[in-house]
Amino acid sequence: MESEPDPARPRFLDLGVLAIEINGAEQRIGGRQLATILGVLLVDADRHVSIDRLLDALWPDGSGSTSTLDSHLYRLRKLIEPSRSRGAAPTVLLSEARGYRLVVSPPQVDSLRFEQSVSDATALHGQGQLSRALRRCDEALSLWRGTPYTPVDDEEWAAPAVGRLTERLAQVSELRLTCLLGVGDAGTALAESSRLVAEHPLREGIWAARMLAAYQTGRSDLALQTYSTARRTLRDELGLEPGPELRRLQGRILAADPELLGVVRETATAAARPVEIRLPSVRTAIIGRDGDLERLESELTAHDLVTLVGPAGCGKTRLAIETGRRSASQFPDGIYFVSLVGAADRGQLLDEVTSGLGVAAVPAGSPTDALRAFCTGRRMLLILDNCEHILDEVADLVDGLLAPDTELTVLATSRVPLDVDGEIVSTLRPLPVPDPTSDDGTVIRAGSTAVQLFLERLRAADPASATDPDLALVSRICRDVDGLPLAIELAAARARSFSLDEIAAQTAADPGSLSRVGREHPDHHDSVRHAIEWSYRTLDAETSDLHRRIALLPGPFTPDLASALAHLDRSATVHRLAELVHRSMLVPLGPRRPGRPSRFTQLATVRAHGLQAQRHDEAADVRGQKIAWVEHLLDRKPRVGTNAETGWFAEVDDNLAALRATLHDALVERPHPVGAAITHRLGLFWYYRGMIIEGLRWLRLAAQSPAATPFDAWMAHLSMAGQLCMQTRLDLATPYFAVALGDPPDLTEAEAVYAGEIFAVSCQAAWNAGGTSIVTSLAARVRGWADQLDDPALGMFATTTELMDATAGTPPDILLERITAAYPQTMALNNRFMAVSHAAMGVGVALAARRPDDAVSWADRMLDHHRQLGLGDTPMLMELKADALSMAGQGYEATVWHAAAESHSKRAGMRYPVRAVSADLAALAASSLTDAERERARLEGAERSQAEISSPSVGSG
Repeated sequence: MESEPDPARPRFLDLGVLAIEINGAEQRIGGRQLATILGVLLVDADRHVSIDRLLDALWPDGSGSTSTLDSHLYRLRKLIEPSRSRGAAPTVLLSEARGYRLVVSPPQVDSLRFEQSVSDATALHGQGQLSRALRRCDEALSLWRGTPYTPVDDEEWAAPAVGRLTERLAQVSELRLTCLLGVGDAGTALAESSRLVAEHPLREGIWAARMLAAYQTGRSDLALQTYSTARRTLRDELGLEPGPELRRLQGRILAADPELLGVVRETATAAARPVEIRLPSVRTAIIGRDGDLERLESELTAHDLVTLVGPAGCGKTRLAIETGRRSASQFPDGIYFVSLVGAADRGQLLDEVTSGLGVAAVPAGSPTDALRAFCTGRRMLLILDNCEHILDEVADLVDGLLAPDTELTVLATSRVPLDVDGEIVSTLRPLPVPDPTSDDGTVIRAGSTAVQLFLERLRAADPASATDPDLALVSRICRDVDGLPLAIELAAARARSFSLDEIAAQTAADPGSLSRVGREHPDHHDSVRHAIEWSYRTLDAETSDLHRRIALLPGPFTPDLASALAHLDRSATVHRLAELVHRSMLVPLGPRRPGRPSRFTQLATVRAHGLQAQRHDEAADVRGQKIAWVEHLLDRKPRVGTNAETGWFAEVDDNLAALRATLHDALVERPHPVGAAITHRLGLFWYYRGMIIEGLRWLRLAAQSPAATPFDAWMAHLSMAGQLCMQTRLDLATPYFAVALGDPPDLTEAEAVYAGEIFAVSCQAAWNAGGTSIVTSLAARVRGWADQLDDPALGMFATTTELMDATAGTPPDILLERITAAYPQTMALNNRFMAVSHAAMGVGVALAARRPDDAVSWADRMLDHHRQLGLGDTPMLMELKADALSMAGQGYEATVWHAAAESHSKRAGMRYPVRAVSADLAALAASSLTDAERERARLEGAERSQAEISSPSVGSG
């Protein structure tokens, strides 16, 4: 025990029946109410406990009062400080604002001493100091007197603490068996394991220790019998087979593996050379890296050089230390850790490694020769940490040490691979962060190791903040730092000074500013920005320039966009991007879909560094280059409905984050004409991608932008009206249509062609929303431009809008004939948008004519054209298909499509149903099914995409 309690101060015995010891005299707490108050205070020892919490613990039904609580606290103070004179201020149980605090140090509370001893034992065991670890285990177990907080251990407030301490008891009991085996005392381990397997029957580690103890004492039969008992217990209690470690141990015992006995011979013989384990002491648990640990251990087993690479602050050092600790049994000649942070050249590198290995100076020969001689014939693991700044020197050294006559294994951590023959590169990514759409606390805790790490470090930094944290805020913080462990830990540490709201604001504004406060640490991870600067200094001028310039892009981007920002040709840009990826300063995302260019993104912390390093003139130049790139993209926008439009939409997808950033900059921060120009040109994109709500937000800003040109403001009003009609909000769209149908600005020929197409698109939206008079006005405008410009495609757009206008007063059968006659002309122009519009009209008119077979046929054509456009889910088209199937009597398929239309409408912010008749047709289809069929069809539709439902797998129920 590192420190003993002052006998004059009260010692709280909470690992068993609650008691207080003062000057060697122990006194139990009389009465359940006093025990409850003391228990609550001990669970939060040396932390503020509110009056409300004490009242809730004492009287969960709310029947208690503050005055009654005060009388109990008075009695408790007399027990705790019996010698305090009348009128003297209390020194142990203090009153604080609306609460109390039990002022104690860890040596005064048995549960705190116990947990410290367990942590010390675990660390010592990891360092190979088994005898000291065993003593710490014994000290911890000597404090345990029974169930913690008895007689109030069954209270709701006590359950988490009791559960935690009970689990720690099992851990230290298992660790003690491991230490006994390690120091060669298998007999004691075997005797104690008999009791422990009964007390902790589901801990495989204790079963394994008993098997090994039995085998080392010559009881192979008992070892195998123990495995059978463990297997039966696990199957009966959990329905599971033993884990791989227990199964491997059984196999080795069956094979009479001599190495299992070697542990005894090596550790029991004083003359034998002890296994040297030189790893830094780490007191915090590693979180969220189980898969990475397993992978790295496996790679070290199969290869003699593994380089763990990843961005600054992702936890490479911590993972390497833990891997070394867990791999000790594989390397009987030692585990050695050498930090290279302070090494600046080959000489300093050799000094660090020779010192870390304990290699004595030799009178002749070089330090490299001495290192090679030391490693020859040794089965050992050498961890070289932080190699990136002296990469060539480390590569040369490792290449020389990994000679054929050595059993040395090297684990290097670096932001850049060593590029040595035979090297295995193992990449470490940041921790997974919660989905931004999730607001379920249970899901957040379970699904994000980043959140788990933050909460664990929050408990260490400020336990009061960790009592009931706002998980939505924690999730936001973790997302803002991209799940980077260093940034998460530094953010959590700020809880000592700031609220979670303030920390979230800080990480959102500049995640790179996170830094450590207090005592200086020997490593180079005292701030996120400094950690990234370490990599930045290794870049050449052109690559560092690119790093700063792409920092203006808040998300995925393509090489073409990066090339435009950096004034580099594409081949040079590709090379520089690869260099940044190589140095773990850029994350490769791959193509968004097959055939598209690769995309890249910076972690938020890396981007923050780039922005902070950017020069003022550089930032202005990059903004200008980005605007020029956007303008070039807009200039290349193809005609509506052409095959080229699909490729242009894909290019928008690839660089959508940059376009959003430009929209925010040009419409909100610093008004620029390009902002309004983007919005209406993306009108169909917002619709096709189910992003109408976002599109409306940008269009609303564009329509009011002081920097918008008259043409762009006019088109923004029209597009706004069209998007609102897609939501069937004709009432909100009408004022915008009024502006669009007023006097147009002066138009060039190209602008008139474009305006005619967008008027036609908006006409279809108004037709879907039932805007009869507006359809008439829009159709007339399209016809006017078509006649004026003599443009065949625009002429066909005019014909299509006129057919829409005719639906209001033309008998359905006659109108269907006109639609059928015009359809081949649309197909001759190879315009898929018009083909979809034409077919959609065909569905609606065929339904009005009560011709279900024709309606289904038009619906199939409509969806086929939609698919060939490469578009996603479109709820309005789904609804038309569903209506056609309903009228055709295909109840199961119709219900699937109706459910899909409803589900995707809600996701896109659109009203369902759009057509009044759809509700009746959906009810008709559902009525033809049994309850089970109806439920299955609705689930099938709600969970599937338009493309999936179109496949032949949708059955007839």
